[in-house]
Parts: sequence; structure tokens; C-alpha cells
Amino acid sequence: MKHTFRRMIALFLVLLMTASLLASCSEKENETTADTYLGENVDLGLAENETLMDIIEVDGELRATVGVTSDEMTAKYGTEYGTPYKTEYRYYSMEFVEDTAKREPTASFHQIAQHYDPSLNLTIGGEPYLYTDENGEETSYGVRYKLYKDGQPIGDYINPRGANGYGRYTKYNARANLTMMEDIPFIWMDYTDFNFEIYIKDHFLQITEISPDVIISVDGIVEIGGTPYVLAHGEQYDWSDMDSYFFAPVWKATQLTSITPETTELSLKGIEIEGVPTGGAFSDGIYGYYLCGSELWRTDGKTSNRIADLLFCGVDANSFIRTVRLLSEGRILVVADGNLVVLTESESVVPAQKNLYTIGTVGVYDVDELNLTVSKFNNRSTTYKFIVKEYKDATKMNLALLSGEVDIIATTDQFMLNNYIKQGLLAPLEEVAPELFEEGVLIENVVDATRVDGVCYYLPRHFSLQGMLVECRLLEEGQTFENMQEIFNFIREKDPDFLKSLTKKDLFLKIARGLDEWIDWDTNVCHFNDGAFESMLEFCNEAASTMEEATGAHASVASGNVGYLEFSILQQLTVYDHFADIQGAEEYVEGLPNGDMKTLPVTKSDVWAWVWLPTPSTVYDGYEISPNHLFAVVEDEKSREAAEEFLRYHFLEDIAEEIAPDNPEDGYFDYHSKGITHFPINQEEFDRFIGRNLAWNGEDKETRLPMERRRYEDTVRIVRAADHLVYNRNAVFDVMNEEAYRYFAGDITAKQAAEYVQNRVSIYLAEQS
Repeated sequence: MKHTFRRMIALFLVLLMTASLLASCSEKENETTADTYLGENVDLGLAENETLMDIIEVDGELRATVGVTSDEMTAKYGTEYGTPYKTEYRYYSMEFVEDTAKREPTASFHQIAQHYDPSLNLTIGGEPYLYTDENGEETSYGVRYKLYKDGQPIGDYINPRGANGYGRYTKYNARANLTMMEDIPFIWMDYTDFNFEIYIKDHFLQITEISPDVIISVDGIVEIGGTPYVLAHGEQYDWSDMDSYFFAPVWKATQLTSITPETTELSLKGIEIEGVPTGGAFSDGIYGYYLCGSELWRTDGKTSNRIADLLFCGVDANSFIRTVRLLSEGRILVVADGNLVVLTESESVVPAQKNLYTIGTVGVYDVDELNLTVSKFNNRSTTYKFIVKEYKDATKMNLALLSGEVDIIATTDQFMLNNYIKQGLLAPLEEVAPELFEEGVLIENVVDATRVDGVCYYLPRHFSLQGMLVECRLLEEGQTFENMQEIFNFIREKDPDFLKSLTKKDLFLKIARGLDEWIDWDTNVCHFNDGAFESMLEFCNEAASTMEEATGAHASVASGNVGYLEFSILQQLTVYDHFADIQGAEEYVEGLPNGDMKTLPVTKSDVWAWVWLPTPSTVYDGYEISPNHLFAVVEDEKSREAAEEFLRYHFLEDIAEEIAPDNPEDGYFDYHSKGITHFPINQEEFDRFIGRNLAWNGEDKETRLPMERRRYEDTVRIVRAADHLVYNRNAVFDVMNEEAYRYFAGDITAKQAAEYVQNRVSIYLAEQS
């Protein structure tokens, strides 16, 4: 492995002896030159129907762009395309006192941005698009944006082209930033619906040359040293490797890419800088500014660093940032969510009287979901505030823990957390938040599955389950499987086509995560060389070699394979033909007019009845629990009260209350609108979720409610039968993957792969001891 535990211990000792090196090198270098600013909200005296769009210093005073709406404008222009704000300039002293006699309209109806140099008089604005049909009926279709120079529109419309933009109009309140090089405009537009465009001179920048494996976020344009750069964040995933897709990109970076008037394609070949931008980039002619969640970062095109944290000013990852302006006397102004924040130089980015804590993440795929949770907590908490900070890997997290910058950990990596428990770095949650462990509060068996030596150090807020799905006519009454070899033989006999519908790698990722099968954690001894792991590799090697082969086979299977069996994630029993036992499935088939227990189904029109079974294990009896995030608290008395308040809120208060039954006539069910995609660990919320259809009162309730009752009972049985967590990506599984993939490629034999895994993991475990 690239990083052995011995090397980590050596590094830890060095770090402990040299506290000045606890931060990463790039961060420490930046700190030596970083300016620190403290934020404060400013009241400009705006009315409820007014919002701040922009602000800039002009001739020793401040000129604010204020949007004003009214019932009359709403009636005329509607709200389908956003709030129709008519913009005007208002003038303030440098102490934010308005000269009300100087108000004047902007050149365009709806001005959204302007160049950082007011002497250029370069703005972006729009006019409402009103269409009159042949009957004289006038209809509003949003707003059309243009570049304005000295109050006059120039050039073509800068609305997006294509099916989603129509090329003529778009929504009000778009965001934009621009720069001008030798009379050539470079414009970034955010049309409010995640439709980001870069407009250069007379054309939109394309991104078609970037690999489809890369997810791109284009966050703005900055001008540094007379050169315009696109600020973008990219993450590359190996779509053939589901472990990469769900847990860890193979590459990710934030980059500045220089552009010219002739640039037509965006590339990611540029200057790599720190931070993960969350939307909006700005310039002052010298530096570029961008937001990373609640943090304001600044770059000179070579390095970058955080200069302010705006969390206590109400700014977070979900905020809408319009402007960052540097004033001549050194202060910085930020327009966020229609409000103004002023930043002044300070020794700290956080007010001294405030309590700010960090939730560190590793391997969390949906950080936006976590950011939303933290944002809701911060909005209600008057005592504590949290920020979310992503770490690329466990090594980065180790450094953060040693430096004391992380208070709560959110991760999918149970393996990493167990190592922290051994080192005494995590606090028992029963001591941190005892309310969570009162009877009936959380689902007890899920809590028990997380315990280490009887103590709960981490918990999932939401989870799904993993198991097997088998057509009931392939099973004998009461049939169970004691180990994986029995399942392998069963599939080969009953459903050989199953292996053709998955790639070797995907199948291995689904069935090999049970590290407890191979490792005795009490003695730190593994047994990958006893034949069972080799047998698993050989089974996986019978699957498809490529995604194309698997896709073609899967299409054939879905249309009529007689013995389809699937390793799957169970989120909920959403269909009537899934059952918790063979008897229920057989009764269902026999109770239907066209049901036939003697003949296997073939086509989609046949009657199918699937039975859920736990994946066989020599260690566990029940289903695997797959957590969205595991929350753990770092052992530190200073942050314990804050951690308790966050956990109490997230697990006990931030819950979905009433959940309407699934109405077949609704295309979007209530639980979807409430964002419920997995089982909640909160017992009351769980009961409301899975029991939602028991409240159905439609005309068909006499026939529907018995089925809903059966689904409810089956779901409870399956969840209650879950007894262990599934391991996600970690150091040991990376070794297993590497050697398995070498075997699948034909470079080594299955026996060699098992021996190599045994040797490498044995060394790793010995170093931990």
C-alpha cells in the first residue's frame, strides 16, 4: 500500500513535535500572506419588496443596484420566470447612509451585474420579453439579457441557446460576472436553473471535449494580471467502477483555465488551486474571489486561501452570491441572498463571542445534502454554528484530527472510524447525546449493529439495506444458504444468465465487502488463503468482461429470464411482488387468477414473486446496513455540547412529520417531495414512512389495505433482521480490489490473487498491532 500504518505513526510523531506543520503545506504557505477579514451584516433600509442586486464604489461613495417589485409588475410580468424586479441605483456614503435624492433607474429594466471598474460603464441587464399574438393577447416570457456599454445595449442576446434556453428569454434574477479585454467581453451567466454558460465575444463556450467521465461545475470568470480565467471544479469518475461512482472520484481538482477571444472549448488544463467552489466568482483587477460554502477565498492565480468565514452573517453553501467588491480603503463588500455583508481586517475570521465547529467528511458522495442539514441547523441555533469541510482521504483527515480542527466526522468509511476508536479519538455517543439512546427513540437493532465492544461511537441518520432477491419458484420451502459457496452453486444451477448481466468488477464490489468474513479484528488475523476468497474470485470471473456485454445481457434478462436473482439495495418495498418469506410469495401467486406455482415466469406479463434473503455469512445472520453517512464525535470536551446539540437536532428534530399515502394518480409522491430516499433511523419517522399507505382511504381500500398491511409487516421484518454494517471503500478493500482486478485481467491466477491479498493485508494488520 502507498501508506502503511508505520509510516503514519512516524508522521504523527513528527507532527506532534512540530505543531507548526499540522496544517497542510499549501494551507500553511497561504497563511503567511493571508489577510483575515471579519464579516458584519449591514442594514441598507430596504423594504420587503426590495432586494440588493449589486454594489460598487463610485467617486468616493457607494452605488447600490436595488431591485424593486410591485403587485402591478407581478400582474404584468407574472412570476413563472422569477420575481420581476425593476432595478435602480441608490447612493450611499461610505458609512452606508443613503442620499435619497439621488435615486435613478438603471439603463436596463433589470440590471444583474457590472464590471468591477465603474469607469467602463459596462453592465449586464435585461428587458422583459412581451409577446403579442394575433388576437392582441400580450404574454410575458421572462427576460432577455444583453451587454450594456454607456447605457446602450451592444451585441447579441446572451441567453442560452438550445432546447432548455429557447435562445430568446430566460428567468429574472440570473447571476453574472464579466470582464473586458481589448473591447472583448468575457461573461459568466448562471440562469438560476443550474444552466451555467461562458459567453466570449459572440459565442458560448463548449465543454464537449472534456471526458464524459468528468463532472464539471463552472463557477465563474476571474481576471488576474490582465488575463481572464474560468474557475471550474472537476471530478472524474470511473463509471465502470461502481466503487468510484458511489464513493470516491479517481480525480478531482479546482482549476483556473485561461481563455482568449478565440477559445471555443473549455478544458481543464490550467492552474490547480485550493478550495471547492460552490458558485460565483469575482475580480477586483488584482485578485479573484470565490465562495466555498460559507468561506470567501481569494487567489492571485498561483495560490489561494480563505480570507473570511461568512457563516455568522447568514451565508452558507446554499446562498446566492452576487458580488464581491474591494473598496479603496481596504474593506470588502459581499452581496449575498439580497443582503449586504461588510468585511474588515481582523485577527480572526470568526467573531470572538461565537462558537464555530467543523464537520469533517471523507468519502461522502452527496455533500450538498449534508450542507443543507447544517444550514438548517445554523439557521435555528443561536449558540453553535457548524461548517462542513471535505477531506480528500483518510490521511488528510488524520492531520485534521491531530490539529484539532474537526469536531464531528461524517463518513461512509466504518473501517476508518474503527481505527479511530482503537486510538481513543472518538467519544461514546451514549455520553455525548444520551437522549438518542432512550427506549423507542431510534431503531434499536440498527444502533446495536454499530456498536464496538458494546459501545456506540457512530450512527447513521439514514440507511438502506442490502440482500438478495430471488424468484420464489427457484426456492424450496424453508430454503436458506449458510455460506457464499452455496449461493454460487445455486446461481450456476438455477440462473446462469444472471452472471452475464453484471461485469466482473461490479459483481465483486457487490459481494466482497463483508470484511468480517476474512478478518478476525480481535486478533488482527486474516484468512484470505483458505479457499473461500479464491472461490469468490472464480465466481466473479464468470461474469461479463465489459459493460457493453453486461448491458446487452441485462436487457435480455429483463425481458424474460426465468431465474433472475439480484444482489441489490433495498430502500423500500415499493412493489407488491416483493416478500419477506417464501410462504407469502407463494400465497400471492396462488391467489391470482393467472398464478401458476409450477411454471417459472418468463415475460414481463407473467406473474412474478420475489423473496428477499440476507446475503449468506459465516459471521452474521441478517441483512447488511448501508449508511448514507456515519456520524461520529471527536473526543474533546470543548466541543461536546455543540456536538450534542447538532446530533439531537439532526436525529430527533429534523424529521419528516406527516407523510401522505401514495396516490396512484400522483406522479410525484409525498415522500419524494420531502426528500425521503432511505430509511430513517428515527423510530417515529420510520413508522410514519413505511406506514404511510395504511392511511389510504380511496374507493379501493378494501382490496388495497390488506396488501399495504402485508408490505408494512414485511418491511418491518426485513429491517428488524438487519444486524451488521456493510463496509465501503477502505484501505483493505482497496488491496482486495487491486489484486482481484489483476486476476480478472488475466495477469495472475485466482490462487495467486488470494495469496497476495493474504500477504498484503496480514502486513497491514500486523503494523496496526
